[in-house]
Amino acid sequence: MKVFLITQKHLLIEYERGFVKGVDIQRLSENEWVPIFDLKRDTGEPFKCSLRVTEREEVKKWVELNRLIEWMRNDLKIYHCTISATDADIQYRSNQNDAD
Repeated sequence: MKVFLITQKHLLIEYERGFVKGVDIQRLSENEWVPIFDLKRDTGEPFKCSLRVTEREEVKKWVELNRLIEWMRNDLKIYHCTISATDADIQYRSNQNDAD
């Protein structure tokens, strides 16, 4: 699965535009959780993204699942998601259109 990395600021913009359609939380290890958001482009084309650490081209990981869920609930008003504890083959790519 290919997942684009975007900043939290960019994700919030996409959320306000109504392009965030869902989220899956993927367990990477015992204390590593990553949200994978389903978005749709202006063209209607779906794609997946996750958050990147602002200073680096690296995926942002949460140590505590409950903190990730609280952030999604409070900031994005997302109340339903899927949690996957299976290993996933995730290929992260930088989103070149991410203007930050």
